[in-house]
This record gives sequence, C-alpha cells and structure tokens, in this order.
Amino acid sequence: MTPLIFLFSLSPQIIVASLLSIRHYFASNNLHFVQWWRENGTTPAPYFYQIITNNPNSPIILTDIIVTEPFVGFFRWKEHLTSIQTSVALLDSNFEKEVRGFPIHFWLQRVTMKFINPAYIFQHASEPWNAGNFKKYEWQTGTSMIILFSHNFSGVAFIPCVTCTNILPTCVKTISFHKLDEVWRRKNADLAKRHVQVMNLINFQTINCGVTYSRMKQYATSDDCKIIHLSEFLNFSIIHYRSAKDPVTFLMVPKILNAETLATLGQYEFTQYSMGHSSTKFFIVTPSPSSLEGMNAFLLPFTATVWLVLLLTGVTICGLAEIVKNQKNPKKIAVDLIHLIAMLLKQVCCESSHIFGGNHIGPGVIWLWLFFGSNIIMDNLYTGEIFSYLSAIKVPQVADTLPGLVPSNIPILTFHGYSIAGPK
Repeated sequence: MTPLIFLFSLSPQIIVASLLSIRHYFASNNLHFVQWWRENGTTPAPYFYQIITNNPNSPIILTDIIVTEPFVGFFRWKEHLTSIQTSVALLDSNFEKEVRGFPIHFWLQRVTMKFINPAYIFQHASEPWNAGNFKKYEWQTGTSMIILFSHNFSGVAFIPCVTCTNILPTCVKTISFHKLDEVWRRKNADLAKRHVQVMNLINFQTINCGVTYSRMKQYATSDDCKIIHLSEFLNFSIIHYRSAKDPVTFLMVPKILNAETLATLGQYEFTQYSMGHSSTKFFIVTPSPSSLEGMNAFLLPFTATVWLVLLLTGVTICGLAEIVKNQKNPKKIAVDLIHLIAMLLKQVCCESSHIFGGNHIGPGVIWLWLFFGSNIIMDNLYTGEIFSYLSAIKVPQVADTLPGLVPSNIPILTFHGYSIAGPK
C-alpha cells in the first residue's frame, strides 16, 4: 500500500504574478519588509514568500512599526543591516484608519526613511493610481524613491510624480532594477512651478547668476545663486515662506546658528543637502580688428533689409509717376528712377521735381521722399554710421554665455593645470 503524505502550511502563501516575481530581480540587495504592528499579531505580506524565493541571495530584514496617536516608531529596535548593497524597503498601502490626519502607510514611510532611508520603497497598493498612496511624500525626511506595484496588474510597476498628485503615475513594463533610478528621476525632475519656501526673499533684479567677466580673477557664486540654479533645473518657484501656498519644501542656505535660526529650525524637520557648483571660465581669442577697406564699407551702416526697402520705395514712386504720365518709354523710366536715387544724395535739379509731369500729387510725394529718405535716413542716420564705421574699430561680436558658445562655430580648446606638493 502506497502511503499518502499531506503537507500543510500554517502561514498564508499567495502566489502573486507581478514585477517582483522575476527571478533575482533584486540581486543581492538588502530587503526590508516593513509592516504595521498590530496587537492581535501580523501576518506576512502576500508577496513576501514569493520575493524571498526568487531572491535567495538578498539579506532579509523584518521590521514592525507601531503607529498610534501618542507614539510612532519601531516595535522593537534592531540593528539594521548596513552594507555596500542597495537597500530596498517593501510595505503596503493602508487606508484602514488615519493617525494625526494621515493614513498608516504615511507613517510607515516616515519611520522607514528617517531611520533606514533605503534607496527604494516598493509599496504595494490595490489602486496604484490613487494619489493617497504617496500623499505628502515630499514631506518625508529622506531620499528614498517610491515605486508602486499591485498584484492586480501583473508584470508592471507604477512610478509616481510625488510632487504633482494631479498627474497619474507612469506605468512601466518589465523594467530592470538598475534602470529604475533613471526613470524615477526623469519623472520627478520637473516640479511644475510648485512653491518652494525660502527664508530670505531673493531679489532677482540685484543678483547676477549668469556669466560675468571675471578679468582672470577668482569668481565666487553666492548661496542664493545655487538656489536659483536649482530652481531652473527642477522648475520650481522660489517664494518667501510667508507667501508660499502648499509648498513642496523649505530651502535654507547656510546660516549662522543664533536664537532666530534655532527657533526656525525647531518648527521643521531639516535634512542637510548639498549642491555641487563649478564655475566655468572661457576666453575667446580673435584677431585684432582693423579699419574697413574696400567699397563695400559704404554699404555696411545699413542692413540689406534697409537697402532693399529704400530701393522698393523708389521703384514704387517711379512706377506711380509713370502711371500718372502714362509713360511707357523704358529709357525715360530709367531716367526718372535715377533722379529719385539722386534725391537721396541731395542731388536735386529742375528735371527731378517734374518727374510726375506737373500732376498735383507730385510735389507731395517728392516732399515726403526728400524729407524721410534724404533728410532723416541718409543725412542723419547714414552719415553718422558711415563715420563711425570708417573711424572707430568695432569690437568683434562673440558669445558671452556658455549656452551661446556651444552652438557657435568657434573652435574650442580646453586646458587643465595641476600642482604637486613636495620635491619634483
């Protein structure tokens, strides 16, 4: 008789077909399973057994967090595993109740990021598009990137924009673990002009954060410029803390600790941040300019558009004169055009004033042509410009900003120097 053997497991095991079912997805990274501690006991998350089975080389850490009105923190403090591997925390969205106005998972995120600060938080949610899963995530003290997943949607992950809850999370299919960082940062690099508070009101009119002519001297960037550059990169609005509406965060530049700053620090949870800033200097070497030579120098004071407008205006007046006189002789038309051009140079004769053949509109048109064309444009503008071009040496027009230098056709050479201490 063949014996029948039945195996029973008292622990619930649910096979979930999700992105986390991929074999060795987390490689050997640390896995923190974070749960809400309950008095009647907790049960492993439905995805727990599948993840540890598919990632046998990953260290496993189980963490229970108490979330109550008087206390939020670890149920039992343990030394958390630290190593060179990336840490990943996994927790569940929980809307069963609110503590201090926020759902349970908000406090799980807070404690996890404050004391562990893993590289990623994988949060299981039955409705991953619900913005409540990452409500006020920007308030958390830490740098963890949150990734949403659900057993209702197999093989996909959801990457939210944590500062723009009106935008649905991006659904990503079959993405490798090493590409999550790039995708997440691309999704969250635009704060869509959300307010960021600052202590001191920055006067954009008086601060020059662009390229300056340093005259070979050391160029230092102020701390305010670092915030301005950061706002341009992340697309947020810098607002004084008294005028900010629903701000993303509070940025402070280095301050001396005194009674005022300490009182301010006591009202918020602050995290140190740094922003690397390197000043770039460039010098443009051009040949020394000389005075203009050749007949083309007489055309340089005006652009080609101005010369073309003057020519078309003369042709139009000449055409109008020929219509009035009913003139069809090409030679006489050419002579009238020459008379009009001569008027620009103050060369007026008796025949010039009769190109309209005595018609009553002729004097008015001729007067306008002499006043605007000859007097204003040629006598005043052209004469002043031609003397300037022939006498003064013009400085070459070159790029004065790095964005303007890059697309130019100026050859770029780079150099670098270093020094060695001690004997050579």
